[in-house]
Amino acid sequence: MSPSPFSTNVLRPSPLSYAIARQPARHNHYPLLGVGVGWFGSDSGRTGTTLFMFGPNSTLYIQRSPTRSKIVKRRTLFARLPCSPKLTQNSSSSFGSIELSSCISSTTMDQKLNVYIWDMDETLILLKSLLNGTYAGAYNGLKNVQNGVEIGKMWENHILQACDAYFFYEQIENFNQPYLDVLSHCDDDQDLSGYNFNQDGFGPPLDAINKQKLAYRHRVIAQKYKKGLYSFLNQDMIDAWDNLYALSDNYTDRWFSSARACLEQCVGRKRDMTPCLESADARDTNSQHVNVLVTSGPLIPSLVKCLFFRLDDLITCDNVYSSWEVGKLQCFSWIRERFNGPNVQFCVIGDGWEECEAAGNHEMAICQN
Repeated sequence: MSPSPFSTNVLRPSPLSYAIARQPARHNHYPLLGVGVGWFGSDSGRTGTTLFMFGPNSTLYIQRSPTRSKIVKRRTLFARLPCSPKLTQNSSSSFGSIELSSCISSTTMDQKLNVYIWDMDETLILLKSLLNGTYAGAYNGLKNVQNGVEIGKMWENHILQACDAYFFYEQIENFNQPYLDVLSHCDDDQDLSGYNFNQDGFGPPLDAINKQKLAYRHRVIAQKYKKGLYSFLNQDMIDAWDNLYALSDNYTDRWFSSARACLEQCVGRKRDMTPCLESADARDTNSQHVNVLVTSGPLIPSLVKCLFFRLDDLITCDNVYSSWEVGKLQCFSWIRERFNGPNVQFCVIGDGWEECEAAGNHEMAICQN
């Protein structure tokens, strides 16, 4: 019997090796208005990302993650480091609130579609900063660092084991693609109900035959994503997942559930909590909103993260892009081409230099502190 994807024993040696460059930080702590509780502050040289939350008076509040650390890794769930970050030691940020209208045009009479382009790690979810202790460290002793590390390790193990057990990650890890449909032209729509993915000879080189086999795997991955975790995890695993999510959300002052609430608000599911969007929709009831994810990490673990962190019903699998090889500028180009039209508006959420550069190149609004 194969080990449970929620086993406490790791299938292989520790999948990540870290060389952490720590930086001193100063933090001011304030209650986060609107959804959840978090911290705001400013300090020199930090390059974290932000979580945007709706609060009273039509305001979108910013919650910032701890510092991104330099990472050296073997097998990764996280982002590839940018090649030439445009940051200086004197860069600083101030935190507060910004009006949602600064990201979305106030002239919504002809508006038909708002496309929100999100970063993932340390924005919608926390994982890296739990593992390396920078999240707890930002609270200057108010949070137990080791508890955060243990929570991060549990997520890391569960995600990687689920990737391998259900999403072919061990087979396709070295063949990362920017999005699931990229090889759909190679798929001949063969019935895969009796297909043996362990004996079809898939492997390098990625020629026409192996592209077809990879396309088969992508098709199955998309089907599993659409059905959700309940379609392939047993009840014990579901209970373990629920407990870990609750534990993590409590430890992070509701970061995960707040991120989900923010995504819901962006697509208009909680209009009573989103006065900005509510007023916009009142002027144009035909408006539609879509969440798109552009992650610097590999595609398959990013899809599994969406499932585990309860984002899959708010971000569809065809709206998840990996910039691992191609860069965010290329991903933004695909997104603009895909959704382009006279009544489409784009809003980028994330303050990494890649997001800023890509948004600027495509003349997209960006929410950043």
